[in-house]
Amino acid sequence: MNFKIAHRILLYGVLLWCIAIVLPPFFSSLHFNQGKFFVNVFFSRICHQIDSHSLHLFGIQLAVCARCSAIYFSFFIGVITYKKSSVIPFLQSRNFEFPKIFLFLVPMVLDVLLNKIGLNIPYANERRIITGILFGFPFSLVLTPVFTQSLVEMFSKKEKFNPPILILDSYEAK
Repeated sequence: MNFKIAHRILLYGVLLWCIAIVLPPFFSSLHFNQGKFFVNVFFSRICHQIDSHSLHLFGIQLAVCARCSAIYFSFFIGVITYKKSSVIPFLQSRNFEFPKIFLFLVPMVLDVLLNKIGLNIPYANERRIITGILFGFPFSLVLTPVFTQSLVEMFSKKEKFNPPILILDSYEAK
């Protein structure tokens, strides 16, 4: 298996995930309530699905909240644009070290904490979408090469599979 095939597997997998997110409104319009129920139950394991925190299509709630939707759809965009990301100055090196990628979590964590302490700032879903994008897109640029390299190595003719290791900035082997 080569990188191109591994990248396509990831791309199609993420595409199917994103399609599943928007299925409930379509199932509802087709009066296929069992399908809508199944998708919502599946995603309930990974998302709170609070109606007021969610996006709606045709008046029907998507399978995940606004923040999760933004994370998944921006992750999908990141996987699509991964090869082209080297033309964006900020992303040229693609050398995101593991702890630094978690800096993209800071806006999302701050948003959640502000809501938990009762500071409900207006435009909540817009904030959720923005913080989701700020996390999902850069995270895809880190996970895409890790996933594709893992697939290439797993399905190559080598005898032993060595999964890629993300380098921790402050970690030194002793």
